[in-house]
Amino acid sequence: MTTLKLLLFTITLSISGFSTQSISQEIPNLANEASITEKTILLFQQGLDFKSSGELELAIKVFRIILAVAPNNFPARRALVDTLLELEKYEAAEFHLRKLIDTDPNPNVQDAYYSTLDKVIREHPIKYDVSFSVLPSTNINNGTKNIYFDTEIGQFTINESGRESSGIGLYFGASTSHRWSLGNGQLLKLTGSLSGMWYEIESLRRIDGKLSLAYRVDESQTHWSVEPYIRKSWYVSSSESSSSDVKALGISLNYLRQLSEAYSLGVEGLVEDQSYIGKPYMSGPFRSTTFKLEHRASADTLYSFNFGVQEHQPEAEHLAYQGLSLSAGVTKSWGNSFTTGITVGVGKRDYIQNYTALTFPRMDQFYSIGMSVQNSKLKLFDTIPRINCTYKRNHSNVAFYDYQTTNCQISLTRNF
Repeated sequence: MTTLKLLLFTITLSISGFSTQSISQEIPNLANEASITEKTILLFQQGLDFKSSGELELAIKVFRIILAVAPNNFPARRALVDTLLELEKYEAAEFHLRKLIDTDPNPNVQDAYYSTLDKVIREHPIKYDVSFSVLPSTNINNGTKNIYFDTEIGQFTINESGRESSGIGLYFGASTSHRWSLGNGQLLKLTGSLSGMWYEIESLRRIDGKLSLAYRVDESQTHWSVEPYIRKSWYVSSSESSSSDVKALGISLNYLRQLSEAYSLGVEGLVEDQSYIGKPYMSGPFRSTTFKLEHRASADTLYSFNFGVQEHQPEAEHLAYQGLSLSAGVTKSWGNSFTTGITVGVGKRDYIQNYTALTFPRMDQFYSIGMSVQNSKLKLFDTIPRINCTYKRNHSNVAFYDYQTTNCQISLTRNF
């Protein structure tokens, strides 16, 4: 056992110019780590033997077997990163490095992880992402169940297009990023993305494009980024209404501070100027700020709390509002493959001016509850399905906007 501990203590990433001598300086004591059983210890030793004898593919298989039964076995994941780098499999190595960054609570190894990540990015600067989701919904257009709209000048029947309608949507997305590692945890990333939404209702179909340039700094206790961007959405044109196409120029800022091994506090800010081509009365600035508190109770349990403030000031004053939102959630890994999450939220929007044909401004209050589930043992073409469903009830004093909906997303995530 002493020999095994020494082996674990001296694992480093020093292959092909990747020298991160501190990445394994703080290896947990095997006797005190409940997730590592005697069988995984023996498997880990076997993986190290394969690695030292040059049988790298076999070593990778062994380390992945260990992670399949003990996802929080950090020595095995470090050894897997080491071996993947030796084979120049940078994309998979980056995936597992980011897993270590997100889940390893030991602050003494974070600098080593980011140092290694910098070098991976230098060797593999271009990154591609493709995504696909199926979007079933009980109310795809957030339509109301109300039939009539009562105003000061009479009662009107709400058009069928504004009524609740169920359906299934499809989402496709692709993005390309070029990354420049500037050293000392600094990263510059240029990203272009294109995505599309398809629904049976033509007015909901759209294509979204975005171009952004992000500057990010990662340190052991502090992470921050600034990202200016430009985006545009194209909707299917209709002879019955004006174009809903919108373009926006904005900037987002993020700051995260690790308060301790268990707690982190962050803030996200966004400022955006929106221009609606066919509906100029909807054009104007949008601003939001969100404060985030996370508590990692253990390697497999994460609690999150968010508080947000929003403001929208379009040209039409009856559409201008100030909003507040509050949410709390927990993500939990069960055993070696099952992950679930639950989130609850509440919020409100107070509009500034009286709504059209009414003697009072619109006011919305909403609450939501969402659940997600993923089982890594269920695979489809080397991807893992993930299901996320959210129920939302929006109470409004304007009949058009009083609605409820249950939206689900069935997505596929790649597993390395």
